[in-house]
Amino acid sequence: MHVKSLHFVCIFLHICNQFEFLSNFTRKCSTTDSRCGTRVTTLKILGFTITSTLSKSDHICEVIKSCAQTQYASRILLAHGLSDSGLYTVFRSVAITKIIYASSAWSGFANKRDVQRIDAFLRRNKKCGLCQPVWPDYERILRYIVSILVSCILRTS
Repeated sequence: MHVKSLHFVCIFLHICNQFEFLSNFTRKCSTTDSRCGTRVTTLKILGFTITSTLSKSDHICEVIKSCAQTQYASRILLAHGLSDSGLYTVFRSVAITKIIYASSAWSGFANKRDVQRIDAFLRRNKKCGLCQPVWPDYERILRYIVSILVSCILRTS
């Protein structure tokens, strides 16, 4: 019988030249696993990448890469005769949902370059015809999401 032990993965934040303990995340791994007990700088939880510096650049890069693969699949659907409204629905349900997933939580940590990267992705898709031409930029989308979130919170309280 092989006994598994419980190890901790710690994330440390580098704030004001001091490391502060953020949280412990537990995971089961075998005692022979070389990854156990090592310090990590990034951790992916529920599809959301958390880094030790709280930068969202890694997360945004991964999301845009994933959406770029969707862009290729959407072009193939377009070549096979999918209507514009169907194509817009596919783009909105796949790419936009990936971009806005947990964005109300991480948007405060995104820098201007990250926001510009998301806007450039949206502009590219508008130009290719995969996204509706009237689709708003990322800042407007975020404001809309936050307003919906706040109205839901106020309704339930």
